[in-house]
Amino acid sequence: MRSLLLLAYPGCTWAEVAPTVTMLAARAPLVLLGPSAAPIRTSEGLRLLPDGSYADLDPGAAALVVVPGGDPEAVLGDPSLARALQAAAAVAPVGGICNGALLLAAAGLLRGRRCTHTAHPRYAPRPAFDALLDAAGPLLQGSSYVDEDVVVDGGVADRGVVTAKPWAALRFAATLARLSGLLSRQEAAAAARYQAGWRDRPGEDPYRLWAIELRPTGAVTTRAHVQAHVQHLHALERRGLLVLAGPYGDGSGGLVVVRAQDLAEAQALAAADPFVARGLRQAQVRAWERSCQDNLHLGVLEDADPAPAAIGPGTSPESP
Repeated sequence: MRSLLLLAYPGCTWAEVAPTVTMLAARAPLVLLGPSAAPIRTSEGLRLLPDGSYADLDPGAAALVVVPGGDPEAVLGDPSLARALQAAAAVAPVGGICNGALLLAAAGLLRGRRCTHTAHPRYAPRPAFDALLDAAGPLLQGSSYVDEDVVVDGGVADRGVVTAKPWAALRFAATLARLSGLLSRQEAAAAARYQAGWRDRPGEDPYRLWAIELRPTGAVTTRAHVQAHVQHLHALERRGLLVLAGPYGDGSGGLVVVRAQDLAEAQALAAADPFVARGLRQAQVRAWERSCQDNLHLGVLEDADPAPAAIGPGTSPESP
């Protein structure tokens, strides 16, 4: 069985790669490598015990290689890390999140590629981040910065490189899982939903939701009525049925989006709302199909993007 290779370093951020490790635990054993076999202290204070050093990396055993973000200064000039990344990228997809992208760049893996990261004036403004931006600029020459949460350059055929912003750790994990072939698109989407606190229910389409539009009937609404409505929403949330809720800005009513097995269940949830039960709001229930990459409603697949045109050094106007 091929492994998930995690290339860690002192000061790396575990939370950014934890979703990837969790999502793939049953499909690919984790192999953790560091500058040496010595324990690594993460930015959160966790103590990681490497299975070996970067020099011990076996490219043939890699199903996927992941580099966390954090403060990579300690290993930016480490030639053994650069060699490990170069060897791994020849046979497996590689992902770097947040400042992990700088380590990919230092190994030459982002030259001529599209990428994203937070070593950019928009997210790391000067003068507070002068040192980061000054170091990142030369490393990222020849890459093309894309201000998106997750950027895939390449695909399954050429193994691909994935970069991501730190707040997109779940999407980063799902994208890598699909690109590596360790999970199908549907499996990766379900795993991401679970980690986000969404429990799929048997027989329920996770992309079919129910929109309950609430319109005032003209009856007087008191503070007590509003509190009862809010308590109803809290009850739905505790059951994992509430997706979102809120009033329209023009005061013409509100919208509640819920999960339900069918129209009858959605109507029953609407009827149980004190606003509706007491005649203060009229409810209209409609099926609502959530469009996203996972169910292909948004068209082009992010891991099937065409390869970009070659990019020369210094041609990325948005690079720091």
